[in-house]
Amino acid sequence: MVHDSRGYVYALSPDGGLKWIFAAGIPSGPPSIGNDGTVYVGTRATVKAINGTTGTLRWQFTDNTLGALWPIIIAGPTVGPDGNIYAVTNTSTSGEGLGAFSLTPAGQLRWSARGDPNVFEYGSSGVEIVFGASQSGRQPDQLYVAFNERAVAESSLFAFRMTGGQRWSVPSGGQEQSVFSQPQCQPAVGPDGTVYLTTFSSSAGHQLRAVNPSNGSLRWVVTLDPGNDVSAPDVGVDGTIYVAHALSYLSAYAPDGTRRWRIFDGGVLRYPIVSPSNRVLVAGQQPQLGMPGAARGYNPGNGQLLWEVLLGRENDGDQVLFSRPRFSQDGRIVYFGTTILGQNSQDPYCYLYAVYADPSLQQGDVNGDGCVDDADLLAVLFAFGQSGSGLPEDVNGDGVVDDADLLIVLFNFGGGC
Repeated sequence: MVHDSRGYVYALSPDGGLKWIFAAGIPSGPPSIGNDGTVYVGTRATVKAINGTTGTLRWQFTDNTLGALWPIIIAGPTVGPDGNIYAVTNTSTSGEGLGAFSLTPAGQLRWSARGDPNVFEYGSSGVEIVFGASQSGRQPDQLYVAFNERAVAESSLFAFRMTGGQRWSVPSGGQEQSVFSQPQCQPAVGPDGTVYLTTFSSSAGHQLRAVNPSNGSLRWVVTLDPGNDVSAPDVGVDGTIYVAHALSYLSAYAPDGTRRWRIFDGGVLRYPIVSPSNRVLVAGQQPQLGMPGAARGYNPGNGQLLWEVLLGRENDGDQVLFSRPRFSQDGRIVYFGTTILGQNSQDPYCYLYAVYADPSLQQGDVNGDGCVDDADLLAVLFAFGQSGSGLPEDVNGDGVVDDADLLIVLFNFGGGC
């Protein structure tokens, strides 16, 4: 599922074929998909639920607390791990706006909380709500959003209970981010529940912060070197935090804040996202402003460049990656949207890409060590007969580990060694 800036939602088949188009209205955030395939999108102050099969409207819910402030969705809508839908609209001190709220899959309001201080953001840029556990080892039970509330308070990070009510809010450290990498603050949650966000203030500079999920206390803070233009963080399944900064630097940090590696790419980096299998880190790259961009895949272990897809010029303009990349559940394929800078304004368009993010997996390198050998063969044999999505031993991605996967490993045996 994807939508464009005009508010059209597109449903595509795995091979890129068009299934349906739905005119939702000016979007406020990326689509989110429920367990039953329902697609949820936000437009101004309304959450719309679209039938994932037919592309027809199931229901819509609007924040009708209109007044001097016209409420707009400033985070979400995002489907939570419990299957309910969560979103945040702008609020004012005079009573407009629901703030954070939750809906059932049928569109009924579960709860709302205006926030203390009131949630507020100068414009929205499509951030997602993230979820995590208040205590390590528990199931996710709260959600996080961060806003620049200069109209009502300093910039804050909020935690709300998934069952309703605010758990805590703390000053975030500043959120005046660059238009290149992060116009609005996007938190991320690690495997142990720690909340990460990048911040900027004139006094502290550009920082990566780690926050205790139980009470909002600061666990550690790293001042990024060099600073300037910091991306939102992303966290791998092993707890490593990735962030782009100073346009051309890509860094990885351990869960204790120690830097594991840093590379200088030489171009303008955007939206670093690590795959769910932790085998590739993908980011947008532009050699310099005023040139066509690319999508690049890096080794999450050391930052080594693994592959590059050049985007080139289209429609008289420079094509660049312009949305946060998204991976398939098994991490094999990465999807991203582009924009064309300086294109023909009489016939504007953009592209959606699907790229094999981990080609080595298609070639039989099951464990990702760069060599197709006995270890990969044994991995497939031990998993033989298993079914489901996301299995690295399912080399061809058909949902079952069988003879076909075994043959791919055998035909590529010794490759890369």
